[in-house]
Amino acid sequence: MRMAPTVVLILLGLILLDMLRVERAQAQVVGTNDVDVVAIKPNFYMIAGAGANIAVQIGPLGAILVDAGTAEMSGKVVAAVGRLTPRPIRYIIDTSADADHVGGNAKLSKAGATVLSGAVGQRGIDEDTLTNGGAASVLAHENVLQRLSSSPQMAEALWPSKVYSGHGYSMYLNDAGIQVLYQPAAHSDSDSIVFFRQSDVIVVGDIVDLNRFPVIDSAHGGSIQGEIDALNRVLDMVIPPFPLVWQEA
Repeated sequence: MRMAPTVVLILLGLILLDMLRVERAQAQVVGTNDVDVVAIKPNFYMIAGAGANIAVQIGPLGAILVDAGTAEMSGKVVAAVGRLTPRPIRYIIDTSADADHVGGNAKLSKAGATVLSGAVGQRGIDEDTLTNGGAASVLAHENVLQRLSSSPQMAEALWPSKVYSGHGYSMYLNDAGIQVLYQPAAHSDSDSIVFFRQSDVIVVGDIVDLNRFPVIDSAHGGSIQGEIDALNRVLDMVIPPFPLVWQEA
């Protein structure tokens, strides 16, 4: 039996708050020109203050970002990522089609570099199509592309260069597995959850809000039942780091 929405939110909030306490005990918060960079794990950071929170995984390949923030703050995000690693931004994964998640797509992708340059010319695929013109790839669910391409306010430069359909998309970058999981009809009809398996970090976008009940964008396919399903799915994925009573924390 699945749990009621209030119970799900309370349980999820308690688990996530406990996880945040454990992580924040060792996290470093650095203010950088109107954005905060929070060290979540040795190779994982969160950039706050640029619209939607931006997750940054750092590795030998470069930086993998989840969400891009707003267009107005994209220059400061590029600068913040540059302070974290000398390597380029390689991938941006959008968790929804909202402007505060995709507004920085154009500048952040152009500031990065494709990981596919060595595959140019294979199978007759056009270079710009395969490599996003040399820029970092922008991945999202196909509903994100449909939303953005049908909105006159969203320029083509903000559209994802790569889309997935179905239940999810898996890839291996920075020597680690990354799962992008579609969650239908939750906050909207375009939501993705991103699971960084080696870092043990789950990025949930607008599905979870620790300050209030999540926003359900019913005009764009969101629903209460879909939100409950999404929260239950996150609960199934999360392993809370509760300390053992016979060990020091």
